Amino acid sequence: MKKFVMGLIIGVVITATGTAFADDIAALVGKTIQGQFPVTVDGEKLEMPAIVVDGTSFLPVRSFGESVGYAVYFDTEGAIRLEKAAGLTVTQQAVVEDKLLQGNLALKQWKVEELQKKIAETERKLAEFKKFYDENGGDPTQWESSKSYVYSTTEIAKARAELQELQ
Repeated sequence: MKKFVMGLIIGVVITATGTAFADDIAALVGKTIQGQFPVTVDGEKLEMPAIVVDGTSFLPVRSFGESVGYAVYFDTEGAIRLEKAAGLTVTQQAVVEDKLLQGNLALKQWKVEELQKKIAETERKLAEFKKFYDENGGDPTQWESSKSYVYSTTEIAKARAELQELQ
């Protein structure tokens, strides 16, 4: 019963506040984590700690959701979903597992697309800088040792390696 009440409360809070905080989430990028704290649910410590950013605590959704009996997955739109796992029929469990696989596939496809965009954009900027470098009398023998070239080619190599891992 305790898990059901906890799950109900979490579901209501997530549903009611999820969209209201979307802009706030983007504002967290680059913020400093002020602290990490272990989280214990029904006497069991979660794998991942909660973090505090600007005085607000953030829980690891998967660890917490699974600890209170929820299946946690990404849906095809890239949103995180929690579904009550305990007491599901075989058919319902298969649907949840299918959603989990679809969500993971959608997330992987999104990551691949983002990496491809990053590579293309970095290559475009590098070509623009090379053109500017050449037009303004840059020494062709020094091009490959320029900071822009080294940084850009390093970023492209990292993105390609990550893309290779995903594919």
